[in-house]
Amino acid sequence: MKKVVFYNIIGWGVVALFLTESCSFTNLHEECHIKRISSIHFYDDSAYSVRVLFNIKTTKEQRKVILSQKLIEDYPQLILYDEHPGKRYNEYWYTLKARDTSTIQLLCNCIADTVNYPKTPEDILSCLAEVGKDDTPVLNECESKILNYKYQSSRGTFDFYGKKVAFFSGSLGKFQISKKKYFENLIESFNHLGYIIQEETYTPLVFFSEVEAEQIGYDVIVFTSSKKKKYSKEDVIARLKQSESVLKKDEKKKLYH
Repeated sequence: MKKVVFYNIIGWGVVALFLTESCSFTNLHEECHIKRISSIHFYDDSAYSVRVLFNIKTTKEQRKVILSQKLIEDYPQLILYDEHPGKRYNEYWYTLKARDTSTIQLLCNCIADTVNYPKTPEDILSCLAEVGKDDTPVLNECESKILNYKYQSSRGTFDFYGKKVAFFSGSLGKFQISKKKYFENLIESFNHLGYIIQEETYTPLVFFSEVEAEQIGYDVIVFTSSKKKKYSKEDVIARLKQSESVLKKDEKKKLYH
């Protein structure tokens, strides 16, 4: 009997914890709400991309109800079109569409006043046309300038100018990508968002000394889209060797085909 009561208490405790950390449809408008719309990008005369931060964990269906209600109350000229895959904490990307394109400028002005829309400096923007033109690991002036700006919080006193960089991607940082591909992704992100994201201080960057760089062939390793916060130099060197081995195998295959 005591065990049954004990398990019941634990069960109700788990239920209570779940309800405090997520939204239910009964308290949807009381405890669950939008904290901010942090950025906006205009695709064309009728489509918008916005990033919406919710105050608490929700399901996709609940988020759609909350955002649709927000649009009805504050921006009736807009309708929710789609939620994009992926999230950052409780932030999600949405595509909104205008009901009437004649109100487009009014909506631009109205929504722009309510969002925290970061402005990328003009000298950085002017460099976008000069990046990713080759796959050499040595950065040109514009590539260096953009990375110095993008990783301002996480690079410390390190200067990317003229450095040799290797880029790894994936949630666990397993896949090496070319410099050209990295900047293609960066430009695609800029076209989608309307600004260049500045990475946080926890962005994984691995730096090598001059002596180490001569032996390894790179001054710094950049991890993108990685869930890991830190990589050891030993781990990075092993990844570089593995990547080089894969590239050599691919080159041999091309010779025989």
